[in-house]
Amino acid sequence: MCRLLKNELKIRRFGFEGFEATDFQTSKLPPKLFIVYRVIIFVYWTSMLGERFAAHDDKIRFFFYLSYWNQIMVGIYFGFACFSAVHGRMNIKQRSSSSHVMDASSESKNLSDTSPDRPDVTDTSSETDKCNPGNDVTTITISDDDVTSKHCLSSTAPLRWFHVTTAIFQVMSFSVAIFVSVIYATTEWKSKRATLDFSFQNLNLHFANTLLMFCDVIITNIPTRLLHFIYVCLFTLIYDLYLMTLHFTGAESALYKIVNWNNDVTWVVCFYIVMIFIVSPFTHSIMFLVFTIKRSVTSYCRRL
Repeated sequence: MCRLLKNELKIRRFGFEGFEATDFQTSKLPPKLFIVYRVIIFVYWTSMLGERFAAHDDKIRFFFYLSYWNQIMVGIYFGFACFSAVHGRMNIKQRSSSSHVMDASSESKNLSDTSPDRPDVTDTSSETDKCNPGNDVTTITISDDDVTSKHCLSSTAPLRWFHVTTAIFQVMSFSVAIFVSVIYATTEWKSKRATLDFSFQNLNLHFANTLLMFCDVIITNIPTRLLHFIYVCLFTLIYDLYLMTLHFTGAESALYKIVNWNNDVTWVVCFYIVMIFIVSPFTHSIMFLVFTIKRSVTSYCRRL
């Protein structure tokens, strides 16, 4: 554990060192099932988001609340995650088709070059090395109708901008989802239990977000870095500044009872500081803990 923390607290861990394109294209699920999972979750979540927006009476105030911000963030995350998975799948199939064409061309050339005075030698070293266990590769299976082939993904493939965006939104969505669920359960639910809306849409908004993000961290291969709490802190700062802007523009000063600018400005400022520098890192540490446990269990199962 000490070695893990020492490694995670290195300055370069603020970035995306060690992240690979294959982390966003593979999971604990079979490849095709993973694509289906990504598409279904994205369609489901965006549909629920659209339904909530359409049902909201005041379209402007819809964008005031943190719960809706979180729902939008989760939707953006699942959108980029779906795109990353589908993009990776398409690239794999394209490279697989290209390799088959190149192999056929090479075989044709070898046949034309063979003669009685010349031994028929076929260079298979590249094909052998391509999926050599000693190489730094990830092997997946591609099945199309009657053709099944194994394709190797280089684990050193460069990250694209949408991979980085996916990772950032996963971190922010997870932490904010936990905060939304906990605050809703400890304040609204407890104080307004008799009149509270227990509809599917309301439970989906305040609890399904956390459940889906927990499951997603467990299923996917996207790494979690401890120092990425900085992105959660950044989002919290942005939302706090947004609430402050609502107050000073006269749009809304008491959106939440706990941050009522009309009562005690000092308390509100202190609350914002605690949210940014204490609560945000804490919620992200939960995500890191889930990822670490998953990785440990996976490593243990592989050794069996």
